[in-house]
Amino acid sequence: MKENLLKGLFVQNIMLKIIAFAFAIALWFLVVGEKKAEMGFWIPLEFRNLPKDVVITGEPVQEIEVRILGSKKVLKSFSPDKLTASIDLSNAKPGLNNLRITHNDIKTPKGIEVININPSSILIHMEAFSERPESGSQTLENKR
Repeated sequence: MKENLLKGLFVQNIMLKIIAFAFAIALWFLVVGEKKAEMGFWIPLEFRNLPKDVVITGEPVQEIEVRILGSKKVLKSFSPDKLTASIDLSNAKPGLNNLRITHNDIKTPKGIEVININPSSILIHMEAFSERPESGSQTLENKR
């Protein structure tokens, strides 16, 4: 009985199985044979989750260069406005912070892969900030 079942599995609907196999091979070559292309863009760098008790001093990096890889078809209609780079500053402390920019910090559309980021890390100087004036300080209005 097992022999008849196995024989029936391979022999029944043989034409449909040949067509399905040919379709699978054609689809494989379509996916594997797709040409990839590489492009580079300068995109703005955003800082998020800045702690309330610190401020960024100096002039931090405003833009980074990102190289992406994708199919020629996807890159043909791609706009760099679809790329965003943001660094989480929630763990930043007063002083000099060396922040690494990773592939996870860059949001890309489906079908696009980040292959290089330049610079891959940045230095940001931060200082403690207090909204309340200190007890010994005077404002301009008090001096007049």
